[in-house]
Amino acid sequence: MTFDVTSDRRRYALTRRLERFGTRVAYSVFAIRASDEQLGRLVGECDRLVGETGHLLALPFCPSCDVVVFGQDREELPERGWVAW
Repeated sequence: MTFDVTSDRRRYALTRRLERFGTRVAYSVFAIRASDEQLGRLVGECDRLVGETGHLLALPFCPSCDVVVFGQDREELPERGWVAW
């Protein structure tokens, strides 16, 4: 899941919320481990935190797909789950 917001307060709140569910792989990009139900609630909560001027993107992570990383990982990606960029 990734987000783009201009408010520092909203950015901090989103970061704290997403860190509870996943691994931070870039400044505002998180690999999320959650059930479909948890993901639905998380997206709803994050949508409210993003507000009308921000952006939120969530994409499924395919466990059998190749992942190419350039540069150094911030942390290891989960084997399964949701990833958004």
